[in-house]
Amino acid sequence: MMNLPKHLKTISIFFLLVFFLIYFEACKKEVQSKKYIAKVNDSYFTQAELDSIYNLSSGMQYRNEIIRNWINRELLFQEAEKQGVLNDKNFNRILDDSKKELAASFLLNNYFEKEKIKVDRGDLEKYYKDHSDKFKLFYNSYLLNQITFNNEDKALEFRSNAIKKDWEYAFQTVKNDTSVFSEKSRELLFEYEIQPVSILRVVKELFPNEISIALHNDEGRYIIVQLIGKFDKGVIPPFDLIQDEVKTVYMMQKKELTIKDYIKDLYSKNDIEVKN
Repeated sequence: MMNLPKHLKTISIFFLLVFFLIYFEACKKEVQSKKYIAKVNDSYFTQAELDSIYNLSSGMQYRNEIIRNWINRELLFQEAEKQGVLNDKNFNRILDDSKKELAASFLLNNYFEKEKIKVDRGDLEKYYKDHSDKFKLFYNSYLLNQITFNNEDKALEFRSNAIKKDWEYAFQTVKNDTSVFSEKSRELLFEYEIQPVSILRVVKELFPNEISIALHNDEGRYIIVQLIGKFDKGVIPPFDLIQDEVKTVYMMQKKELTIKDYIKDLYSKNDIEVKN
């Protein structure tokens, strides 16, 4: 009987802890419920999660699509959980394989963050020269200047200046003008990339350095193009026009070689056995 107060005190502390845990969970759910964008049973999609995916400039339709996709995925996941899919042997085997693939990707990303591949223009020019066949064009291509206006008068004024002097001079007169919807200079495009087809038809009829009329498109805008040059299928374009593509291919090859060397080093540090 002498230990009874001690036991009562222990029991009181226990229930007090349980009370606080229940209260804390209730408060946490209440706070969470105030901030969620959508929920499926006890799973919540929060504003923070939406913000990490959704860009305000993407529009309300895209936002709603993100939410709908989350709900669909959550419904299917919870149903899969109810039906025991998460305990299925094949599911867990595939899950383990996926985890290994993902872990390997993270490892290599971290490796390349630390071991930066350095590249300069000289490296790229040498690679372009030594592997020029890699850069043959698969389609007829056009090197273009192109500008789009929201205002017809501004488009006509720009064209007049471009014809009187040159494209660059004309662009300098409008580069800060709100009527300019978009502008691209010295852009090399495959034939199929020139859209709409009405623009492609005009481009095909232009002579080198010729400037088109202001072409009215379906969105109510006015497009002007200048043909700088044409390259037939199978031609290797000058380095300056495809420097970014050369860099992409060069970096891919350098990464492949670096990964091979890295794995070779791991072979030497680990116990590996293959049985026939």
